[in-house]
Amino acid sequence: MQIIVTGLSTIEDPKPNKRGDMIVAFFDFRADFVTMKGASLVLLQSGGITTWEPLAKDDRLPRRSVQMTGEVRQRVASVAMQHFRQFRSLAFD
Repeated sequence: MQIIVTGLSTIEDPKPNKRGDMIVAFFDFRADFVTMKGASLVLLQSGGITTWEPLAKDDRLPRRSVQMTGEVRQRVASVAMQHFRQFRSLAFD
């Protein structure tokens, strides 16, 4: 599967959530037959990384309208992290 990040926006002053996980960027990507806009690149409290799907808002509570399964979530996070690191290094040069 080829994963292409098509846009990335970093969070200026990221704050951890109650579990200690922290969203550091929002990004769009394309993989095979799906395009996702507004995924979150997350640094986990444990030191790892992951991706969260964008939330769909309805009349009650935000919910995930799509779900990544298996190793796809980690592969997408790894590609997004590469772009995040490149962007951050360019921004601070």
